[in-house]
Amino acid sequence: MQEKKRYLQLEIIGERKFDEKEARAIIHSAIFENLGAFGASEANVRIKNFDREKQEVVIKCALKELEKVIAALALKHIYKNSIVRIKLKKISGKINKILSTKH
Repeated sequence: MQEKKRYLQLEIIGERKFDEKEARAIIHSAIFENLGAFGASEANVRIKNFDREKQEVVIKCALKELEKVIAALALKHIYKNSIVRIKLKKISGKINKILSTKH
């Protein structure tokens, strides 16, 4: 049976703009720091899209771990001595709904 998933549209707010590599590192470090290796594997977080101009990231995660993923992302505050905040903008079951409403 296929695992149910949700797509999350996030905005990375920081003292400067981050590139895609740094955005991936911020998301992954937030997940691993707060959920651990086992929790991260259960959450099955995958980065699907990144917009450098808007500093927006679309990620996919397992539906059963959605609340834990949201909490882990909200707890991320520091990345390489820079203040960073991850803001949840939208949740959807289909990636097209998120990508089509990006402004």
